Amino acid sequence: MAPMNEKYSAPLFRQTGSMEGDALGLVIRHFSWPDIEGICRVHRASEPVDHAGRLVDAALLRERWRRPGSNPERDCLVAEAGGAVLGYSVRTLVPGTDQCLVDGVVHPSWRRLGIGRRLVRRLAEEARQSGVSTLDIRARDDERATVAFSQALGFELMRVWHRMWLEPLRVAPFAFPSGYSWRYFRPHRDEEVYVEVVNNTMGEHWGVGPIGREEINYLVSQPSFEPADILFATRNGSSGMAEIAGVSAVRFLERQVGSRWFSVGHIGPVGVRAEHRGLGLAHALVANNLRQCRRRQIQAAELDVDEENAPAIHVYQDCGFELLFRILWYRLDLAAMEGQPASSPATAVRSGEQR
Repeated sequence: MAPMNEKYSAPLFRQTGSMEGDALGLVIRHFSWPDIEGICRVHRASEPVDHAGRLVDAALLRERWRRPGSNPERDCLVAEAGGAVLGYSVRTLVPGTDQCLVDGVVHPSWRRLGIGRRLVRRLAEEARQSGVSTLDIRARDDERATVAFSQALGFELMRVWHRMWLEPLRVAPFAFPSGYSWRYFRPHRDEEVYVEVVNNTMGEHWGVGPIGREEINYLVSQPSFEPADILFATRNGSSGMAEIAGVSAVRFLERQVGSRWFSVGHIGPVGVRAEHRGLGLAHALVANNLRQCRRRQIQAAELDVDEENAPAIHVYQDCGFELLFRILWYRLDLAAMEGQPASSPATAVRSGEQR
């Protein structure tokens, strides 16, 4: 990793009394792939301040931004001065919707100068012109700067999710109920089945958009993928054919929590068809995901769940998960921006700065 005291040779800013400032030499432009290294330098400088778990490895970030549905050259804006990347903002369309998630960060040495405001204001205008109806920013409940920034830009709190955590990893003693069994994913045979059952079981949940064949194709193509990472709950039908009753999946990553790094299994989606709920299938699916984590010698497990989804939270608590932090969903209605000047209250920040 690069040292945390990396220096930037960008021009100085002329600050005004409002602290928004006028950026001498600041350019807001669309992302190009050579920017990856500069963005990771911003991430490395920001982590000691934000503890947001952002990717600091350029190869990993490049891989993430090349996933199906990603188009950073269209959807990411970079703030640059003196040849150095000072910050960026990126939007990600929620599949099957006209909603976008917004992420980004400004180098700690260049915050409170209006760079984040300018990035998000332009990103919002480009999103509106492309037909997007809303922008969402997600922030942990302890990220006070991001919360203040979102509120100052006119974003309103819409929903709260829970990041739940299990460490040390342990397997809950839940089994499949009588009449039900399970099987692993079969590459090149189960892709359509996976897409159908995920969309059927997850489509009713707030903040979840439908997935397509390209997402599962990408997942299965990864070198680290194992068929046991995806589990189907099944029930034998009268014809002798196994009926798919539910699904769960786990993927693996490295996560910093506090001052420690963990190998983590991120569980989800976990979905059970409506006619099979209330029988303990979700408990059994999660328990089997945890067994897969143990087989891979993973240290901890995590998952995200809507605060209003009480039945799911109950399942995860039964499996040993506890609340790690809350994820606040802030939303900006882009339709309200149409016809407004750039300095209107809906788009102008009054205080604070992006992460």
